[in-house]
Amino acid sequence: MILIVRHGQAKSKEEDPQRGLTAQGQAEARRVAGALGPLLPPLAEIRHSGKLRAEQTASILSQAVGGRLRACPGLEPEDPAAATAAELRSVTENLAVVGHLPHLNRLLSYMLLGRETPELFRLPAVGAVCLEREEGLWRVLWMLTPETCGR
Repeated sequence: MILIVRHGQAKSKEEDPQRGLTAQGQAEARRVAGALGPLLPPLAEIRHSGKLRAEQTASILSQAVGGRLRACPGLEPEDPAAATAAELRSVTENLAVVGHLPHLNRLLSYMLLGRETPELFRLPAVGAVCLEREEGLWRVLWMLTPETCGR
């Protein structure tokens, strides 16, 4: 099982050059992470891009559902999806990937279609898509957004 998660709402570069999460971004990440707890099997790892907003979102997720944090190359906003998809294909543990647009939208399309376009998803901030691999193919189990988690 792979959980693909977009980072929470980030501050502007003018407000914070590292673009950490806003208060709203933190609150939405906590709300989604809390809703994910009962839906997920134990996570071995939560991979993130290393950018502050992704790391903060991954940390909030880890506090709610477990999983060790790891910064990974290939999860930057403009990185190609093929290399990440190939790496995820060989994963045998349950894990989450926390990253950015447009990379995550392209990654989801690549995993499901074998190509980056058309983009099948437009993940909102802290949107999460759960994928499962069966007989060599990925399928979507469910999607969760801050709006579907209630208040």
